[in-house]
Amino acid sequence: MKILFKGDYIDFEAPIQMTENQRKKFISFMQTEFGKITEQEVQEKVKEISPRGESVIKHWTDEDLSQLMDGTLSNTDLSIKLERSEMGILMKRGSFVTEFVAWAKRKGYTSKGDLSKIKEYRLELKK
Repeated sequence: MKILFKGDYIDFEAPIQMTENQRKKFISFMQTEFGKITEQEVQEKVKEISPRGESVIKHWTDEDLSQLMDGTLSNTDLSIKLERSEMGILMKRGSFVTEFVAWAKRKGYTSKGDLSKIKEYRLELKK
């Protein structure tokens, strides 16, 4: 429920549990403090989370890493496209790009990290 006053609304960020009697007293108090108060029912959206102790791991694909190396998309745009957090993008760029560039330099490659080079890099890591 939203509590509206003078066209704006008060958002307590988290639900406040109260009995019907407590709710009536609360509304009465708010009316004395802010004037005309109206109530508006809203649907709460419950965010789905993994059961405690179980995390959902989204592995980086060769294509994902290729897009990290591409550099044409900002971290924000890439996070939306890959459905990952911006912090995750930053962290992976920080670790993967530096390691990949060092590997490519040792191999004598000059290309920016095309898909075939990334696949070769990841195959070497598995050995």
